Amino acid sequence: MNLGNEFQEILNTCKCAKFYEFGIDEVIFNHDEQDPLVVIKMGHYKCGDFEIIFKEVLHHSIMSESYIYMHDEDHWQEKSFIAQAKTSQYAKFIGSYTLLYSQLEVHDIDESQLKHFRVLSQNFFVDILTTEIPQFKMIITDQ
Repeated sequence: MNLGNEFQEILNTCKCAKFYEFGIDEVIFNHDEQDPLVVIKMGHYKCGDFEIIFKEVLHHSIMSESYIYMHDEDHWQEKSFIAQAKTSQYAKFIGSYTLLYSQLEVHDIDESQLKHFRVLSQNFFVDILTTEIPQFKMIITDQ
């Protein structure tokens, strides 16, 4: 799972911290049908605050970490506070009761382009179905 230089910079700063050391401060969804976007603001006591920006979001959900299960058959690739499912039971579940797969077809998006990411933290997990790799941005604060 290659998530870019900004992600690697955050991991290096946090010294490979575990997901339960991170907290989700805010989740923002812009509900623009032309450019659906989810921004997750997170913090860590050592490395500070940062944002994860998901573009082309097809579905997202937030749930208490106490009620989430990481299915083995999803073949999760996990790096600190983010994981990606190689095969997603969640996407199949969402597709079974929504128009997800028909909309992929309408927009000429191959099903293989669908990605399932899960942002992990001490308090909540956020599941994101998207066609794009997320972007990461450190938040610089004056102290």
